[in-house]
Amino acid sequence: MAAEDYVHNAPSTPYVDKTKKADVSTPSLAWREMYKHFELPNALMGGTLEMRKEKTKWLPREPKEGWDAYRNRLNRTVLYGAYRRTVKALAGLAFTSPVTADNVPDELEYLKEDVDNLGTSLTSLANQLLEEQLHFGITHILVDMPQIDGTVTLAQKDELKLRPYFTPNSPLNLISWTLDKTGGLVNLSEIRIKEIVVEKDGWGEKEVEQVRQVTPTEVTLWRRPDKNKDFEVYSQTSNSLGYVPLITIYGNKTGIMTATPPLEDLAWLNLRHYQKLSDLDNIEHIVNVPFLFGKGFADGELNGTTIGAYRLISTDRADADLTFVEHSGNAISASQASMDKLEQRMASMGSDIIIRKSVDRQTATARKIDQSESISLLQIMTNELESKLHQAFIVAGDWIDIEADVMLNIGNDLKTSDAGPNTQDLLVKFIQENGGMSVDQAIKELQRRGTFADTYKEIGGKLVEQETKEEVNEDNPQEVEEPGEMP
Repeated sequence: MAAEDYVHNAPSTPYVDKTKKADVSTPSLAWREMYKHFELPNALMGGTLEMRKEKTKWLPREPKEGWDAYRNRLNRTVLYGAYRRTVKALAGLAFTSPVTADNVPDELEYLKEDVDNLGTSLTSLANQLLEEQLHFGITHILVDMPQIDGTVTLAQKDELKLRPYFTPNSPLNLISWTLDKTGGLVNLSEIRIKEIVVEKDGWGEKEVEQVRQVTPTEVTLWRRPDKNKDFEVYSQTSNSLGYVPLITIYGNKTGIMTATPPLEDLAWLNLRHYQKLSDLDNIEHIVNVPFLFGKGFADGELNGTTIGAYRLISTDRADADLTFVEHSGNAISASQASMDKLEQRMASMGSDIIIRKSVDRQTATARKIDQSESISLLQIMTNELESKLHQAFIVAGDWIDIEADVMLNIGNDLKTSDAGPNTQDLLVKFIQENGGMSVDQAIKELQRRGTFADTYKEIGGKLVEQETKEEVNEDNPQEVEEPGEMP
């Protein structure tokens, strides 16, 4: 696989012009079906600017709403990034300590600190991959090795970094794959990865579309020199491995090479919040500006009148009146309450994986089950990542004909916190909305979140701290004092 210009992932598009003949850049039907689930989560990960860029796709234009009014509303609308924060918080949860890799051959020791020939550590790459597992439900690693013509010395190999490396590949860019089924085995016979190559263009730069086609025997780079031209073969090299060195990592597998985002439901809630927040901000923008209501004036009497401070409006008509009309704000309060509940739902949905569920009507046993499931879901993804990184090391070893049975450890002591953001506030709201809660119930919920010590109990309607250690009676060391009854 030849050395080349700087390459980065290309933002693939699901659009396929059916009037044109398919070419090497045409995504497969399976990819296009999968992409439908990626569009919204991907836009949410891009933040406010990405959501605004799509305009009416994510923020519909109201009937009879003028374009100027819509653009003003769009530019006032800000995304509440619950989805993005949840994905990143989850991905970071497994990396409170660096990834450990034992039994690494000396020839591949560099992969711990420079896994992609760009200075990225193994821990940073693993964090990126776990984030994409959570975001897309699938991600990939291409285990590559640059090659150049002619013979090179060992010193030149080190200087030019002619060594195996891992290239993360988003499912947005791996646009097509072909499976070879022989007996009970299923192998990749071809993959196509869409990329963008950045080339010098005078004093500036230009982006050139590229498709990397990999088969078990060769690697072909296709480039389109101009958008109005067809793709052409740019380079072709042999693949000495004899197989496609792609490792696929799943987070929510639906089939071979396909998946859906594990947090897709949260993404739809986040979109609903984005749209409702736009409505709420627009309402506030309108109703916070009172308007004048006049009655009893003659036709045209107020024409040319200036409204403002230090101005006087007079009339000879006794029944004339001019007053400010202001909105009561009841609709705003109702909308804000609806927004608060929506934010709680998003927090609860995200906590299905990050933390034990927020306060609800479940029994203690049910809450323990929820915690176990939350831990296991994230742990399963982490275990999958460990396994596939292990495979990637094996493939790297195959490139240089050595055995690389590396032992990896990611988030072995993975734990989920029992306290999410604002859990005390959620508890108070729960009490208010459900007509109260006994002191004992409230204490248990707060103790479960680490706010109160386990030694606090309700006795006689009061909150009392009881000693947990046995106290020895100084007069009789053999006797232990029992807690007395509270009055």
